[in-house]
Amino acid sequence: MRHPYHRLSPAGRLRLFLLLLVLTLALLAAMGLIHDPLAEGEAGRAAPWGMISLQLTHEVDAARAILDAWRGPLRDRALFGLGFDYLFMAVYPWFLSLGCALLAERTGGRTGRLGIVLAWLLPLAWPLDALENLALWRLFADGASPAGVGLIYACALPKWLLVAVAAAYLAGAGLRLGLRRGR
Repeated sequence: MRHPYHRLSPAGRLRLFLLLLVLTLALLAAMGLIHDPLAEGEAGRAAPWGMISLQLTHEVDAARAILDAWRGPLRDRALFGLGFDYLFMAVYPWFLSLGCALLAERTGGRTGRLGIVLAWLLPLAWPLDALENLALWRLFADGASPAGVGLIYACALPKWLLVAVAAAYLAGAGLRLGLRRGR
């Protein structure tokens, strides 16, 4: 089974990975600066993980409590963060996907096959994230409803599961590869 980047040269894959790494880290740092205040002070009681708390709640009352805690400047910050997230979502799925593909090339076997499957699946995080953000915009505009909260959760949960599995794969396969080379 081939990964989605097999048509790029090995040097091209590495250059693309390094570019995506730099962009992902820079955008992640900026997202932290934007979103950190959403999880601090009084707002932190309603949303201890900031925007992630709103994404992963499946309860309308909890979503309402978060929206109530994010009034004024925090609401503006949350909305700005949603807009900024469109830049981030255009980069991070490809970074994780290519990282899984690169490790899959080097590990082989079942571990390599898992990396290839993840490399193909991770770009799905982009449309999930985009739809989730559209639903979050509606939530801020219209208030929390069961359908809106449900749609956000239905998009956020598989997106975050993909990201978590990819992160675990990158850490585990990377460690395995490092240990194998250290012998």
